[in-house]
Amino acid sequence: MDATIRPATPNDARAIAEIHVAAWRTAYRGIVGDDELARMSVDQRAERWREILSGDESRTVVAERDGAIAGYCAVFRPSRDEGARPDTAEIAALYVSPDRWRSGIGSALLEEVVTELRTEARWADLTLWVFAANGPALAFYARHGFENAGETVNEYSGEPVVRLRRRLAG
Repeated sequence: MDATIRPATPNDARAIAEIHVAAWRTAYRGIVGDDELARMSVDQRAERWREILSGDESRTVVAERDGAIAGYCAVFRPSRDEGARPDTAEIAALYVSPDRWRSGIGSALLEEVVTELRTEARWADLTLWVFAANGPALAFYARHGFENAGETVNEYSGEPVVRLRRRLAG
């Protein structure tokens, strides 16, 4: 995988928003309603990403390949989930441009985040939420050591999402 992973900056907001919208429209077709996907706005997402990247809400990294951003991962420290232990971090978003799927970029982003969290030594767990109907994502995260944490909610458009967890500390 010949991508460079680096911290995201506010200048990356538009590229991140484009990936966000394209990935949702591709990955979640048939899971999320077509009208919901059609309403997604790159301009609105870019504005929100500029706010996120200008603040300290999360730590976001991007993968660049061939001079363009090909994917990103945003992590909250600690997790925003109600009842989460203070030593639990949360992946809020990990998306790769659909034309770069299965190229190793998602794996590289995920392992960069895991390595960084382990280096900080205060994180015991890493969690994230995935649509229960998103088989490819569930398989991806299982390959990377995530297990079903036994929690399901109807969080988005009434569709069930499941919490996955990966141990970071022994």
